[in-house]
Amino acid sequence: MKNGEKEVPVNSLSEIEDAVTPFVWATEQPGKAKSAKLVKIELKPGAEPVRRKQYPMKLEARVGLEPIINNFLKYGLLRECQLEYNFRLGKEWIESSPEEKDLGVLTDEKLNKMVRGLEHLSHEERLRELGLFSLEKRRLWETLLWPFNT
Repeated sequence: MKNGEKEVPVNSLSEIEDAVTPFVWATEQPGKAKSAKLVKIELKPGAEPVRRKQYPMKLEARVGLEPIINNFLKYGLLRECQLEYNFRLGKEWIESSPEEKDLGVLTDEKLNKMVRGLEHLSHEERLRELGLFSLEKRRLWETLLWPFNT
C-alpha cells in the first residue's frame, strides 16, 4: 500500500455492490439502483436553481465518455431534450432518465439555503431528511469520503 492510501474494508465494497442490480457487473448494459426514493425539492418563492458554467473538459476525457454516453442513450437512461436546466456533456445535451427527473441532489450550499422548511437543519440533517444520506454506517461513509479529504 502506498503512503497515504487506506485499505477499503471488504464488507464496505459488498454493501456498494449489493446496492446495484447484479447484471450490471457482468455486462455492458447499465442498470438502475435497486431502491431509490423519489425526492422532490421545493424551492422558496422567487428562488432560482444554482447555475454554474461547466468546467472545460479535455478532448481525451470527452472521447472516453462518448461510448458511455452512447450506451446510456441506447438503454434510455439518458435522452436528448431542450429544458432550461440541462447540461452538456460532450456533444449531447442530456438529462436524467424519467425516473430520476425529480430526484434532486444537494451539492451546493446555496441550493441548500433555498430549500423550504429545512433551513434550521445542518447539511447532513438536510440530506438525511431528503433521503439522500443513506450511508448510516460510519466506516462506509468515511471510506467514501476519504479520497476527498486527502
